[in-house]
Amino acid sequence: MQDICLRKPDFGVVWMFYMTLFRPIKTSEKASEKLLRFLKNDPNITIVDLAKMTGVTTRSVEMQLKKLKEMERIVRIVPTKVDIGR
Repeated sequence: MQDICLRKPDFGVVWMFYMTLFRPIKTSEKASEKLLRFLKNDPNITIVDLAKMTGVTTRSVEMQLKKLKEMERIVRIVPTKVDIGR
């Protein structure tokens, strides 16, 4: 939970059981900088995982990645197909 800046849920009993969940903690780090940091640590990370770790939607991650590509801060490397033994 600490990796994605979430507080631990609060559990308790007053007259019935309750649980309090917390939203991601906002930090001053820009979203694009967070994405770059996570991509640097794991270049094969998925958009879904990036969204969970940054606390934003997958669409927001896609838009940020598009901007980073346009700014040439990241480059997508597509593996080539190899034809072996025909």
